[in-house]
Amino acid sequence: MDSRTRRTRAITPPAAALCVLSLLALCVTVRPLLGAQAGQPPTGVQTLHVRENIWMLVTPDGNLALQVGPEGALLVDTGRNGTSDAVLAAIRHITTRPLRYIINTSAGPSRIGNNVAFGLLAGGATDRRGSGPIPAIIAHESVLARMSAPSAQNAAAYPVAGWPSDAYAARERSIRYNGEAIDIIHQPSAYSDGDSIVYFRRSDVIVSGEIFSTKRFPLVDREHGGTVKGVLAGLNRMLDIAVPEVVVENFAEGGTLVIPGSGRLCDEDDVNEYRDMVHIVRDRVARLVSTEGSLEQVKAARPLVDYDGRYGIPAWTTSMFIDALYAELARSTTANNGASAVR
Repeated sequence: MDSRTRRTRAITPPAAALCVLSLLALCVTVRPLLGAQAGQPPTGVQTLHVRENIWMLVTPDGNLALQVGPEGALLVDTGRNGTSDAVLAAIRHITTRPLRYIINTSAGPSRIGNNVAFGLLAGGATDRRGSGPIPAIIAHESVLARMSAPSAQNAAAYPVAGWPSDAYAARERSIRYNGEAIDIIHQPSAYSDGDSIVYFRRSDVIVSGEIFSTKRFPLVDREHGGTVKGVLAGLNRMLDIAVPEVVVENFAEGGTLVIPGSGRLCDEDDVNEYRDMVHIVRDRVARLVSTEGSLEQVKAARPLVDYDGRYGIPAWTTSMFIDALYAELARSTTANNGASAVR
């Protein structure tokens, strides 16, 4: 576990009681608004009102985020390929204004799958009956490089219409849309080499992409630069941004809301719990690797047994996560041993 700890403040018993009462009132009066669902579209995509003009679109493959306002709509991630009709129906259920911007948080299949379908929407019309400019697609340059790289057949791996049309290379990109400042923050070597965290400042809502989920262990695409170390850095970055509404000793609630890559709507305390879990399992496996245990020996020790039931899923099993973590830690251990030998 690193030296980072959750922000806390000393509270006297009477003040603590008052804060708890305030928290209960907050849960009664505010929480229903955060989860408002004014009817659901007749599709496999659910819509959840988060706060202000931000909505969460819950698909079977993960969460998307939608900002709506007088200038139009902005969509964070497009969903898995083949679900475009359902996602567009969900958007129309919320607003009939045109889709002007798309932000991809990575090149993961559930993040860019409908880029082509949405990138060709004339005038951004979600009923496909419009005319005029198509939506701009924003992503880190690594996403563009991956999508435009030639395949074995010497053709681009992804159709040109789905490529980011507005790639950024800096550490951070900021835009203003619908009167709200939006920060697009590159988080290198997390799920992949092209991850972005999106922060809606006025609404105080973070969209994590694949870096954070309440349903699985951290997803790591090692083939495209992903590392558990980078995931931890991304989780810590979100905790740096997030500010809770109420803090009583080690209990933080409300405040900044977080839309995870999959799973329920969260706040800072949920991210903090997940970050701690990742630290714990990484340290456990690191200790086993340091004793020169093989991958089979590490798995036989069952270092993640107490988390398996909660975070192990068929698409990303505990064994698959240990494979990725072991490869990362073993490589780091070998490099450190080699450096020590040289010295």
